[in-house]
Amino acid sequence: MKIKFVTSLILAMVLVIIPNLASSQTANTEEQALWQLVDTLQIEHNKLMQEDNDLESSHAIFESERDFPIPETSPSAMLRAEASDYGKRTGLALRGGYTNRTVIDDNGESSAYLQLEWDLLKNGYFEYRDRSETLALRAKLAELKTRHDNHYSNSRCQRYNISRIFSGSRAALTRLKLDLMQWVNAIEQRAYFKGWSQFDDALEAEADTRLLHSTLNYLHGDANFDAYINKRVNPPIIDIDIAALTKAIRSDTLPQSIATLELKETRQRVQADHPNSFRLFLRQDLDVDNRGRDDTAIGFRFIVPLEKQSLNSEYYNAKINTFAQQARYAQWQRLERTRTVYQGLVEQKERAISQQYRYMLAKERLRRTLAKKALGEAVNPALVVIHMRSQLGTAIELIKAKEELYRRVNEVFHIAQLPYARQYIYRASVKTDTYRSRVGSRAIYIWSKTFNHIDNQTLINILKTKGITRALVSSGSKTDAAKLKRFIPLAERDQIKTELLFSDNRWIFPENHDKAELKIAMAAANTGRVHLDIEPHTLPDYQANKEKYLQLYLQMLTRLRQAIPFAELSVALPTHWPNETYQRIARLVDRAYIMSYETDNIATHVKRLSRLLPLLAETKVTLVQRIPDYPDEWALEKSFEHI
Repeated sequence: MKIKFVTSLILAMVLVIIPNLASSQTANTEEQALWQLVDTLQIEHNKLMQEDNDLESSHAIFESERDFPIPETSPSAMLRAEASDYGKRTGLALRGGYTNRTVIDDNGESSAYLQLEWDLLKNGYFEYRDRSETLALRAKLAELKTRHDNHYSNSRCQRYNISRIFSGSRAALTRLKLDLMQWVNAIEQRAYFKGWSQFDDALEAEADTRLLHSTLNYLHGDANFDAYINKRVNPPIIDIDIAALTKAIRSDTLPQSIATLELKETRQRVQADHPNSFRLFLRQDLDVDNRGRDDTAIGFRFIVPLEKQSLNSEYYNAKINTFAQQARYAQWQRLERTRTVYQGLVEQKERAISQQYRYMLAKERLRRTLAKKALGEAVNPALVVIHMRSQLGTAIELIKAKEELYRRVNEVFHIAQLPYARQYIYRASVKTDTYRSRVGSRAIYIWSKTFNHIDNQTLINILKTKGITRALVSSGSKTDAAKLKRFIPLAERDQIKTELLFSDNRWIFPENHDKAELKIAMAAANTGRVHLDIEPHTLPDYQANKEKYLQLYLQMLTRLRQAIPFAELSVALPTHWPNETYQRIARLVDRAYIMSYETDNIATHVKRLSRLLPLLAETKVTLVQRIPDYPDEWALEKSFEHI
């Protein structure tokens, strides 16, 4: 059921009026409780709604194991056993008899005999061979049909599993919204009973609370969700390469193999039905009554029905001729049904993308409101509640939209009669590497003077607004150490990683290695990340000692890497060092920040990166540019986007 969220206008009035009517102490307590609740909800929400950037989370959903394996239902083993049994039959038989001639007329036969018989056609050697081949074909056919049937069983199980996988995220977000709405409901109820609002205004919050309770009880009460109720997923919005999928359908040999085997099995079954009989025999008469009949005879007997029996019978010809037509029609139907189901997937994808933008809009409005509060501006508490409610509501709807999208993807593979395969899946969501229209993952250098003069929360708000996820903070003697110590956990709470920055170029000299090792070991213990902005090329005598200083730099880097083997080590690098130096650095560091300065020419930046990427590994490289090198921020953003 889709619930339309309509915010009561009276709610905004109530939250503003109550502080005026209540005592100052009560008002302050309630407002403090609200801000504490909002802060807690926002932290939990941010953890829940971190979207996975790659497709591994998507693949994991479709490749998750079932609780119970599909039982083996194929009769192929029994058919193979029966085929083997018929293959061992030869048609040989031993016949014998004795009579005193009182029960039958005398027809010239002896009263006792032994006879070795060999049936070759009906119920004989060749019919048994043909039956064995028929059963072997039926066994192969059963195996192929079981593969086909197992695909349907797998996709049905996967459909149920998708609901279970998303249940944890739905339950967690519902819990957060319920926490908010219970608080709102209490305020609305008090406003109604104190005469500040009408009953119908209180009903809205009550209805929302009850619906959230009902959803939560369902998700936690159904044992089917137990395995996933505490797990969180937020996979990207995906799509299927339908052109590649339809090509795979046309190339799929399984249906044609089944049709071919059915045709062969039909022909073989007819061939195995031998209407004619032919028997060879060797007979020994036994003279038990002294009548002189102890002869040995050899001969054959046959039976040929006078009615026609052949493979060209009308029934079997008609059946055989339909196989090819049925196979072509089945493929056409399979393609058309796949395209039809895929159209439903496209429509759901569009709904999911629209919902993602609604969520981003609600999230941005709340972020802006909370940023104003953090900067000391007056903020109406009712506005915060409205934006928080909208953010949580759109987050829940986004998870539900993704869940339905993943069901549609599973349905496409189900109808296409193909197993899930990674090569057909690609991301189709709003780019998660774009934040507030800013592309890529962002980092920033923060020097001591700037860091000391901006309070931590304001600084974090600025970083979040700019989409910055890494802060390289100077940790030299000029940095306020107490402020930095408070900044690190605050930044981590908002998913901003802190790299402690050191920029003493004298560290390259061996006499300073002990000091450098001690400082970075202490820094690594605080954040687990250390950044070295050590630039030997800026030393006055670098040109005269270029090779020597680069060797000293590498020696320093090797020792510091050994000092913090489990921490993340990054370095700032110019663009003009020898290739061999970059290659050796790449083996020692986790990240390399390339200082591409003194130009706003995009081609120059691309040329520099094109040379360094193969030397340093693409996953380790971060491009560093300076705002003063560009006429404005717009030009800088276009450069980032192009690069």
